[in-house]
Amino acid sequence: QVLEPWFFEDVGLNLGVLSLETAENGIPLHFPGMMEEGDIGFFTASGRLPGEAFYFAGPPDLPLCRGTTQLFNCRVTFPFIGMYDESGEYVYDENDRVIEFMMNMRWDMKSLPGNNNRYFVSIPGYVGEVFMDLNIDNNSEGFVYTGRLIDESFRVDGSVESSRGRVEYLDVNFRVERFGAEFNVYEIYPEVYGTAYTTVRTEEYDPVFGVTGGDTSAAAIGGESVPRDILLKLYVTDPVTGKEVSKGRWEDFRFKLISRENPYGETQEQLLASLGYSFRNLQYKAGEVGLTLTQNFLIRPLFRPIERQLERKLKLDYVRVRSNFASYLLYLSFQDRTKIFNRPTFLLVNNNLDPALQLLQSSELTLGKYVLKDVYMSYTGQLVAGVDDSKLGVNHTLGVEYRLLYNWLLEVEMSKFQFDPFYNIDNSRDLSRDFRIRLRRSITF
Repeated sequence: QVLEPWFFEDVGLNLGVLSLETAENGIPLHFPGMMEEGDIGFFTASGRLPGEAFYFAGPPDLPLCRGTTQLFNCRVTFPFIGMYDESGEYVYDENDRVIEFMMNMRWDMKSLPGNNNRYFVSIPGYVGEVFMDLNIDNNSEGFVYTGRLIDESFRVDGSVESSRGRVEYLDVNFRVERFGAEFNVYEIYPEVYGTAYTTVRTEEYDPVFGVTGGDTSAAAIGGESVPRDILLKLYVTDPVTGKEVSKGRWEDFRFKLISRENPYGETQEQLLASLGYSFRNLQYKAGEVGLTLTQNFLIRPLFRPIERQLERKLKLDYVRVRSNFASYLLYLSFQDRTKIFNRPTFLLVNNNLDPALQLLQSSELTLGKYVLKDVYMSYTGQLVAGVDDSKLGVNHTLGVEYRLLYNWLLEVEMSKFQFDPFYNIDNSRDLSRDFRIRLRRSITF
């Protein structure tokens, strides 16, 4: 391709074609819209083809960016922040010269994922939002960008996948099994697919609503519990056949719950019951969900900058802080606490605990780090207290993930529980330690 120089005819200045070279660890940059305000990532630059450099070419009124970049320590989103207004129209800040320059740029660029890149997005759900925070796999194909944003000729081609991350919906935290997005040059939005899972322990089975769950009474907890995986699966309804398919357009996808053990034998009501949303305790869960939504709206924005700073200062790949501060603050603000949602304890609140400590109960800190290219270690500590304890303890969980092959992942997880209602109800059995090994294989179809 013939590259034109930066020639400013009005002043007779010719800067030629500019090239960019970076150190191995890259340069820090912030891309408006693609990143939250204040976030930065690191980018390395190289040629689009062997023997080339990363070029910025003219003319000034129609600039060209051509090359290959690799991303490290980036936290990005799509659709871009502020990309559309409330009516769905494509908009951008015309007074921002940087955005105007990038909108007018001709792109011929390839981007590849390096270490510690994350994708985040909030998607409207039936109640509240589904929040996704996905680690982008290093061996993903990457993207090729062409065209200009300003005249809607901009296109993306390529794909990314994630086998690690979290999906939060209502008050349930799901772990990512496999999510992916595939772009093509014919559509601005990708085709997407994905599955996340959470493990619940069942106590009893209702013939109408399935596994009831959510029962924390001594009688229920004292019984035998069986772990089972509930999947949160992305699906699209095919407009021609009317059938559900596991991959489809970004604009059309929805989420549904599926049992891993019995994918076609349980209804959504039965699966919701296994997560604690049965008719029997729906009024209680509705209160908890409302507080979770309030928590995400008020408290989460305060934690995000702290998490970003801890990641940079401690050189970690992942820091996540979770808290039920708003929930416990509301509980403590009621004089007659036994009437909250018609039950004596709310969120398993310990009434013997100091109120200041009670605000910290269930707070959780998760740290993650790639110790090798294919080995990821994580630690989660959660502040907990038993029903009658007067001080807080810590539940510890240490995890190691080793990618054997592209689609094979070995997970080892060990937990040490200070208190867990499914394990230590009356000390009749010592199951305070939990050790799990999981071998996962991902198949895309």
